[in-house]
Amino acid sequence: MRLVLDTNQVSKLVHAPSVGGRPNVVIPPLVWAEILLAPACHHKERIRAIVECNVVFGMDVPDVYQRLCGLTEEEIRQFDPVFATDSDEHHRLVASFSAPRDALLARARELKQGAAEGAKHLSDRLAHYRREDHIAKSKREERNYERKFTDIDDADERFVSGDSAPFRTRFVQDVTDGGSRSIRASSKQSFYNAVLQNSQFRRFLQLIITFDLSYANHWADDCLNRLDPSENRNDFTDMTLPLYARDGDTVLTNDGFLRKAIRHVDPNGNVSLSTWDETLSRNA
Repeated sequence: MRLVLDTNQVSKLVHAPSVGGRPNVVIPPLVWAEILLAPACHHKERIRAIVECNVVFGMDVPDVYQRLCGLTEEEIRQFDPVFATDSDEHHRLVASFSAPRDALLARARELKQGAAEGAKHLSDRLAHYRREDHIAKSKREERNYERKFTDIDDADERFVSGDSAPFRTRFVQDVTDGGSRSIRASSKQSFYNAVLQNSQFRRFLQLIITFDLSYANHWADDCLNRLDPSENRNDFTDMTLPLYARDGDTVLTNDGFLRKAIRHVDPNGNVSLSTWDETLSRNA
């Protein structure tokens, strides 16, 4: 079992050795950036605690997309976007993580800035949709987004897996960088179907839809609706966490909304949810 670390659990990492042995910890890229950019008073003790764990690093989303292009359908279904411990990338990250240089810190700042810009872009897009909705309502026109979605299967068919689901086009466009990169899979359809058959990617896409619909207030369960994305919240970090969690892994977070959203897309509990304190208590 691996423990996928959320930013809000980083400060608890100093207690990791007492979990029992050396825990297997996955550090997603945006969490990695937050750790490197932490104030000096916290940085050293957290790095020291991290290197005492069996640490692996999640791939940045653009790197994940580039790698997907070169995989067959079967390889896509089995793909785990975490660097193998015997890979050059892993060894470089471990070495640089313990003693980060200026170039690495600059990359961490780029990742953090990119997440903030992504949140602003999504917020602007939602504002645009709301203006369109307001105009449509004034003309008594029906909009596709008027309905409330009851569960993830309802939304999945409409947005993720259905024949006309927008993600079928959007995801392939993102992965191929607008068509500038070719894919090894036999077709775009077989490529995307293989992505959906990978449980990590399926949960990732479903969580994005969960967040998107929550911002637009389109869940029947009001507990799943929330305020617009903010540059000061880690929503983009949160959305990526399931990408690095295999069946049987645990996402470590104390974010109440994120835990609710992950369980919404994973009602059978294939991925566990916990905090460091809860994990320590269970292993005491």
